[in-house]
Amino acid sequence: MRVCRVVALGSLILAASGPLFAAEHWPVVPAFERFYTVPDAKLDHGGQLLVGELNCTSCHAVEPAAAAYISNKQAPILSAVGSRVRSSWLKTFLSDPQAAKPGTTMPNLLAADAPGDRDTKVEALTHFLASTGSPPSDSPPDAAAVGRGEQLFHQVGCTACHDSRRANHQPLITSVPIGTPSKKYSLNSLAKFLKDPHAVRPSSRMPSSNLNDQEAKDIATYFLKDVAGAPDLTYKTYQGTWEKLPDFDKLKPTSEGQCNGLDLTVAKQTNNFAIRFAGQLNVAKTGEYTFHLSSDDGSRLSIDGQPVVDHDGVHPAGMKTGKVKLTAGNHPLVLDYFQAGGGAELHCEFEGRGGAARQSLESGLVALQPAKAADPDLKIDPALVEKGRGLFASLGCASCHELREGGKAIASSLKAKPLAGLTSGKGCTSATAAAKTPFYALSKTQHDALAVTLPALAKVSAAPEPREMVIHTLETFNCYACHQRGKDGSVEPDRGGPEVSRRDWFTTTVPEMGDEGRLPPTLTGVGYKLTSAWFKKIFAEGTRDRPYMNTRMPKFGEANLPTLAATLEKLDDKSTGQTLAVASNAKVKADGRTMVGSKGFACVKCHNFGTHKGEGIQAMDMTLMTQRLKPEWFHQYLVNPQVFRPGTRMPSAWPNKNKSLLPKILDGDNAKQIDAVWQYLADGPKATTPAGMGGAFIELLPEHEPIIYRNFIQGAGSRAIGVGYPEKQNLAFDADGLRLALIWHGAFMDAGRHWTARGEGFQPPLGDDVVMFADVAPFAQLATSATSWPHIVGKEAGYQFRGYELDKQRRPTFHYTYHDVKIDDFPQPGSGSDPVQLTRTLTLSAAKPTSEMYFLAAIGKEIKALEGGWYQVDGVAKIRVKSGDVQAVQRTSGSNAELLLPIKFQSGKAVVTQEFAW
Repeated sequence: MRVCRVVALGSLILAASGPLFAAEHWPVVPAFERFYTVPDAKLDHGGQLLVGELNCTSCHAVEPAAAAYISNKQAPILSAVGSRVRSSWLKTFLSDPQAAKPGTTMPNLLAADAPGDRDTKVEALTHFLASTGSPPSDSPPDAAAVGRGEQLFHQVGCTACHDSRRANHQPLITSVPIGTPSKKYSLNSLAKFLKDPHAVRPSSRMPSSNLNDQEAKDIATYFLKDVAGAPDLTYKTYQGTWEKLPDFDKLKPTSEGQCNGLDLTVAKQTNNFAIRFAGQLNVAKTGEYTFHLSSDDGSRLSIDGQPVVDHDGVHPAGMKTGKVKLTAGNHPLVLDYFQAGGGAELHCEFEGRGGAARQSLESGLVALQPAKAADPDLKIDPALVEKGRGLFASLGCASCHELREGGKAIASSLKAKPLAGLTSGKGCTSATAAAKTPFYALSKTQHDALAVTLPALAKVSAAPEPREMVIHTLETFNCYACHQRGKDGSVEPDRGGPEVSRRDWFTTTVPEMGDEGRLPPTLTGVGYKLTSAWFKKIFAEGTRDRPYMNTRMPKFGEANLPTLAATLEKLDDKSTGQTLAVASNAKVKADGRTMVGSKGFACVKCHNFGTHKGEGIQAMDMTLMTQRLKPEWFHQYLVNPQVFRPGTRMPSAWPNKNKSLLPKILDGDNAKQIDAVWQYLADGPKATTPAGMGGAFIELLPEHEPIIYRNFIQGAGSRAIGVGYPEKQNLAFDADGLRLALIWHGAFMDAGRHWTARGEGFQPPLGDDVVMFADVAPFAQLATSATSWPHIVGKEAGYQFRGYELDKQRRPTFHYTYHDVKIDDFPQPGSGSDPVQLTRTLTLSAAKPTSEMYFLAAIGKEIKALEGGWYQVDGVAKIRVKSGDVQAVQRTSGSNAELLLPIKFQSGKAVVTQEFAW
């Protein structure tokens, strides 16, 4: 049977919204098709699944002992259904559910009726259901949302249960059928359903993916793209690599057609493509119009054959405008666009004195062909409404569906046998339609499963085994579509995980992680791993614990899984009652912080910490670990991660049984160290941020020779040159202002900000005792020693940077000129025993030296003279300056104190030595 189905499906060539089956329209229950249509399947278990998924116990009473084996799927709530779905779809679906939506679990209640009688009943039911609310309201579609919705649908996890709707995808028998949503929903009603499916389907076979309003609308637009509006543009797409818009007339298009609006998805690729859109723009009134063109990368708008806005080139999203005078009527329009790489955007708006307020270009385009006629609103007939209300109760609709009027649910008047009194092959399970009996059109395998299950359920007396209930629950909610659960000390078989044909739909933001970064985690041993509180959170809210994984863990509703967590914990329990190895105190938590940080085991290299992102794969948030995980599992996992997740890239920080890699912390005791990490993390978001966080942390360590770091350094400008010396005395030189800008002790720089992502912003020094010098020119020509120091710097003051060179120890000498004076500026750190911590030697050379040149050795609010020729500036840094026998001049200028040194050239040269201690 299974082989025949695969061959039949494989022979079909289907459109994305076409039917799933050629002739067989049996109800599709994914787990049944996957696990119970194979040889040697336990059909009694498969039958239990069917009884719940076909909603049998809504009509047929079941004994309490048997009920424990069944998870009943409540049918959709139909209160106000008239405001959610189109009346035309109601009529089509009620006439033949399996034909309208192949694979549906909704039976045909009228299959055995004569065509005329069936049509009469369908008409009455349609009027009744449509009367429950105003017709669904539509909103204008957004062509750009189609592409976003397609990406979301194939990314967040929808394709774990549903077929891809791309044209080249072959349908899978294990997929939950979708049908043709555009015939059923309006854009608004479908978006509302996608955002909160539990509101009308509380049994949660359709879980909530926690979509926000925009995401729900985008996916809804993708589903309804065939009714998004009449096409208004032609397009031609091209493949290639360009830095400017190509000459489209010389290129051969790779595809062409019609589209609605500026739809970039017609290119069917994300990089290295170009599109030429063409159409007609209708101008209501003669006048001057302004067009706003925004794109990433290049674009050009032409009207009447003349360019209006040219936004060419490779660039991020940005806007350019252009103006043109237009007469009333239609005008030929061409919009050319190309995409090189990165983001892809194209938007155009216009406004003008002709009476047009600012609006999207699409609002002015002329349709290429007439729009599809919308379904006319059904004119409700009160008599048919009343008749339909009676049929809703008598046919058994009210047995499965809740529909409230005036706050009270309509009661079913259908009387059905108890489940224990049913005979397989008769009634609902009959292979042919029978009068006054719902018809499910079951497959032979489904018939066989129910033939085994129904008699067995009538005789059951014992409660199901916990292992069997876990399997049944994971099948019922299709958890196995994403998760595998294997042998874990019990006789439970390996089962589940993404099917091979679906694995490509599971994606990651970190491709180098491989399957670990894209496939949902195993559920083997999960009851030993997760806390009861976290199980509750997952079921009630869903989670995004793995930020690198695009597939979302949806929410199923805590009420729908009342015993699963407790059963998993009981099955998987391996607790030994192990207690903490070390008493909790501030010192222990500090040790834990050290081990987590970049100076310890460097957990921060991969893991997020609250709002701080790990610099690598951005693995699970460490501040949530003690909320998620049981302490004993945490301890065992850290010792040997591969046992719990074979193939994981998570290393063991404690690979040796009795010897830690950090022997100086807590005596090198493995258990104590792991407990210290746990206690530190137990403070959650209140825990002190570990070293190496606060953005990507890449510490530059000058161990054997200096490190040169050219970037945006806080206090030293956008052309800063940082120099970190092994002696732990560091500086930053401003290559714009040609001045020593900063000096500091200890650690040099964290390059994380600039070496990851877009590298925006200024990075401060990483170390301590930072001294920031004033942004003033170091040399100036003054008429006398009393002349005010000029406020101009850099090129404006006559300076020019000439680069730098390194000596044999890779220490830099900065070269720059001041007018005709050449200056070589060589900083040198002091030794550990020397009170002088940094010496700066400035060698000046001039063909025509001047006697009016001064060096500004120090500036501050207070300069105090000390012994030995030292000066203390603002009570912080001490400075000593000399040049031969020339003496520095201390003076007051405005509110500042300054220390000036006259420059005396001898044979065209002068040497200034400036020493720092701080």
